[in-house]
Amino acid sequence: MKVLKKTLVFSALSLMLVACGTTEEESVNTGGQTEDDQTNTEVAEEAGLSVTILDATDEEISVEVNGEALTFGAELYTTTFGKEVKVVEGTTFEYTESRQPTAVAVFEEGSLLSDVTFMIEQNLNLEGDQIRTREVDVELEMDLQSSSYEIASHVNEFNIHEINDETVPFQFYFEIAGDASKPGNWSEAIRGQEYKQYTFVEVTEEGRHFVHVRFPASVEEDVVAVALAMALSYNTVEGTDVEEETDEEDTNE
Repeated sequence: MKVLKKTLVFSALSLMLVACGTTEEESVNTGGQTEDDQTNTEVAEEAGLSVTILDATDEEISVEVNGEALTFGAELYTTTFGKEVKVVEGTTFEYTESRQPTAVAVFEEGSLLSDVTFMIEQNLNLEGDQIRTREVDVELEMDLQSSSYEIASHVNEFNIHEINDETVPFQFYFEIAGDASKPGNWSEAIRGQEYKQYTFVEVTEEGRHFVHVRFPASVEEDVVAVALAMALSYNTVEGTDVEEETDEEDTNE
């Protein structure tokens, strides 16, 4: 079996305290983090990284890795389907040629993230051109998404982490380790190497959205920290109508 299922329950500082190995008395001060940044840090720490996502403006991504604070220039990017993320300066996006769009980050040459594959994928419940709403069933979605990793020859192992916190857009995420020397859709930076991947999943009545972060297993922790900070900044732009966005994409094809 490749899968180990884990459940996260975000409440107070419980997960941070376990991850940091401290007691409640030792960790009353959150270091000036906002509530969202603190939750994002909890996700990163549960993933086994010595990473803290620090409070920052929309023009900065700030992380702490092994006790060292690192800050990078950033900007907000909104996809054609109404999802917003904070990305390092100079990042652009290309879109795959398919019925439902995937936004793929293109990093500047020499960027810290040049070895990272970062994608935001839309997967709606479509029947023809119509969106069909369904009751959200997180357990079913976890099982369905797990099945694809179970049969993928390049996946060596994966864990599922359920996120029980309504303030976070994702209900669960996958932590994956694999071998990019086996068949798959790989970037030049990853092809032929051992890789790691985090896939964060948002499930709604209209379908699901994924944020994928993939990189060679050998990259430094600061690379992973910044990529995860980008992924965890994901949210839906207020006022976005899924049906209107889909109609606009169909018109533009």
